[in-house]
Amino acid sequence: MKLEPNPIDVLLADCEAQLRRRGKDGGDSWCYLCGVSGVALSRCDCGLSESLRCGKSKVCDDCRDAHRKIASQLELMFMAKRTARANSRRSRLYRQIREACESLGPEGQRLRSRLGREACPYGDEEKQFRVNVLGAFTGSGFLDFVGLAKAIDEQQRIELAFAISRSGILDL
Repeated sequence: MKLEPNPIDVLLADCEAQLRRRGKDGGDSWCYLCGVSGVALSRCDCGLSESLRCGKSKVCDDCRDAHRKIASQLELMFMAKRTARANSRRSRLYRQIREACESLGPEGQRLRSRLGREACPYGDEEKQFRVNVLGAFTGSGFLDFVGLAKAIDEQQRIELAFAISRSGILDL
C-alpha cells in the first residue's frame, strides 16, 4: 500500500522552496522577487530596474505591479524638492515608506533601518538622496515589494481619512 503524501507537508515543502528561490534568477521557471513558480512571468519595466535589481530577471504579475507602484512612489519622492518642513511632499513620501516597513518583519526592519541611517529627506541634496535611498534598498536585500505596496496603500488610506476628518468635509 502506497501512502499519499500529507498535503500539509507538500505545502510546507513548496513554501520552503519558494523562499529559497527569492532573489535568484529562475529564467522562466519562477519569479525573481517572490520565488513563486507555475505562473506567467514577464520583465518588470518599473523604471528603476537597475537600481532595484529587477532589470534582467522575470517577475510575476503581482510583483511587477507592486514594483511599479514602489518605483513610482520613489520617483515622486526624488522629484520633490528638499525642504526643512516635516509635512513636505518629499518627507511625507519617505515617511510612508519607512513606516510601511514596520509591518514587514525582519526584511522590512532592515530596509527601515538602512533608510534611517543612509538617507535624510531634509539634509540630502536631490542626487545624493536618490543614491542613498536606492542604496538602502539594494544594501538591505529587500524583495517584499508586494508587502511594501500593500502597507503603503494602508498608510495612504489612513492619511486620507485623517485629512478628510480634519477638513470638515463630512460634517453635517
